[in-house]
Amino acid sequence: MENKKANSISTKQLLRIVRGACNPILHSHYEAEILYCINGGSNVTVDGVEHHLEKGCAVVICPLTTYKNVTENADTEMFVIKLDSEFLGSSYQELASYTLESPFLSPESANVHECCLLKSIEKLYLEYTHEKIAFDWMMQGLMCEIFAQILRYMPRKKRNINGEHIFKNHIKIHKVFDLVGKEYNKNITVKEAADCAGYDHCAFCRIFKSVTGMTFHSYLNSYRINVATRLLSSRMYSVSEVAQIVGIPVAKTFSRLFKEHIGMSPSQYKGNFAKKD
Repeated sequence: MENKKANSISTKQLLRIVRGACNPILHSHYEAEILYCINGGSNVTVDGVEHHLEKGCAVVICPLTTYKNVTENADTEMFVIKLDSEFLGSSYQELASYTLESPFLSPESANVHECCLLKSIEKLYLEYTHEKIAFDWMMQGLMCEIFAQILRYMPRKKRNINGEHIFKNHIKIHKVFDLVGKEYNKNITVKEAADCAGYDHCAFCRIFKSVTGMTFHSYLNSYRINVATRLLSSRMYSVSEVAQIVGIPVAKTFSRLFKEHIGMSPSQYKGNFAKKD
């Protein structure tokens, strides 16, 4: 693997431990991502297939692959590994042009290569948390090893027969994800989103739904509700304040959308989360 820039990167910046994180809307990242369950459990849906992660399991998500993550409780902990284009170098587009036939890794698997990959991920987690002498060099080596094992042993397939075309669509739609991430509290129109991606209205609506599985307005509202869950769980804001912050100021509309996505009212959600502390 050509990777001339790897040594200049602070490997630790590509790693983090996340507690209780939940993102119930379909989204994607430019970089590849590995979610390794440390504690608790989570349901991760990758390319429409749901995988249940419990302690010791992991899921590998290729660049630009749509997925969502619903944790079982606020105590769930995930070790998140990012493999971005700077780290991967010339191998980035090779990985981004494919999806994995089976992204789920379990210690119970009979596949020896899967078990070896999980052990490498666990070693990386231990290095990250213990920070022994020369740990940054060890982490760089383990990340290169993990990536090589993914390429060598995990079966891959083109996104479809028009893999390169789909890859370009994902790149363009990802610009819309960035737009929503920055301006979700504003009234973003479909035309603005289409212009951002570089499509006309009809093509944008068709391609956006093929990538995300939902319409643009559904995605925007789902993103807003996802932000709302984080704000409510912090208990720093009232329900009405959260509604204003996320761009759904009408109380009835906010309550209806929240219940459609989460299964309970905003007040119930905030109260239930408070009881967990």
